[in-house]
Amino acid sequence: MAKAYHNMHIYNCTDYLSCFPGVSCSHPVTENNTHIISSIPHHEYLFEDEATFACDEGFEEEMGNTTRRCQADQSWSGDPLVCKRQLCYFLITESMS
Repeated sequence: MAKAYHNMHIYNCTDYLSCFPGVSCSHPVTENNTHIISSIPHHEYLFEDEATFACDEGFEEEMGNTTRRCQADQSWSGDPLVCKRQLCYFLITESMS
């Protein structure tokens, strides 16, 4: 039997997931140049659901988490993914004529 502590209450449950029925998180916020690539068909994220994030084309990960989980306190684990513009480097060579 699992014990969960939430809002100063103790819950005895058959497993950890059953301790928080109906707990949901708001749709996760995406930062500029990021998007969600996981899809929850009903657009409601429940306790322990994961959201997966990626950078838009032409951008790369700078900091934050690509996967975040809906927690019992209705917040998202980790930090929002932040993406920065990719730098392109061109190799310039001299013609050998």
